[in-house]
Amino acid sequence: MLLKNFCDSDGLFWVWDGAKVYSATPANAFVIKHLYTKQDFTNATTDAGHQSLLDSIEKSYEYEEQLGKLENQAEPVVQQIVERARNRELPQLSGESRDSFKRFVFAMARRTPESQDRVAVLNDPEDAFYEAAKATAKAHGYQWQSKEDLYQDPRVRDLKDIVVSNGNARFSAGDHPDLKREERRFMEDVGLRVAATAMPEYSFLIGSHGLAIIEDGSVLSGSWLPIAPDVAVGLTSFQDSDVFVALDDSNDCRQIVSAINEATTAMSKVIAGQSESLVRSVTHKRYTATPPRKLQVETNLNPWI
Repeated sequence: MLLKNFCDSDGLFWVWDGAKVYSATPANAFVIKHLYTKQDFTNATTDAGHQSLLDSIEKSYEYEEQLGKLENQAEPVVQQIVERARNRELPQLSGESRDSFKRFVFAMARRTPESQDRVAVLNDPEDAFYEAAKATAKAHGYQWQSKEDLYQDPRVRDLKDIVVSNGNARFSAGDHPDLKREERRFMEDVGLRVAATAMPEYSFLIGSHGLAIIEDGSVLSGSWLPIAPDVAVGLTSFQDSDVFVALDDSNDCRQIVSAINEATTAMSKVIAGQSESLVRSVTHKRYTATPPRKLQVETNLNPWI
């Protein structure tokens, strides 16, 4: 939904996947199959061996459908923001439209593999699986093993991978009361700042992390979401008071665009942009960034259990 805004007139943009730079379309870039697919054990059978168990697990697309619905609600709001920003105007958003966009931004903080890796620094999914399995085994009187010994069994590794994948998919969709409370608090606390650049040679990149995070104490600090080559939306702590930032041809404005692109590059394994030269200019360097306080979702919730 966002990538198509970065295409040129031929429907192409430029991608760096960490190894090479190439032109691509939204249909064949940033693709990870079954990222939000839930493996449903409801009708699984365990009496005919491990392979029978794996074969009997059904795929559920409920989380994919939830995220698709969220994108459908946010898409016209994104386009309105882009169109008005290009006219140097703030969007005139209804309460419903504003909520749809905020909900989409909040989902971007938890739905990409890189954002989930950030959470996993505090909540290791393999440890979570082991502790949950250990508690279940003890409750049923099974003899227990160390994590190292347990993970020697390929059957256990198969189940661990499925459970971790399910937890990530659930986390992506925000399917937990704690995440829903975080979302409500986020919706109430933030406002928007729309930055638009009129410099074709200084355009925004989009990255597979989703959000560009700046935490350097400057006025740029916080989270930014590039939604077009010339438009990015940042978050403020001024609730529903929006701010427009016109980025014209000056050193300060060029530095703002560069800072957001550096933050995008820092946390993304794959980046894309409308300009081949811009994408190539970042292939030889990486940057560091610190996750923002505002969008952290590292609560006491362990999403993988």
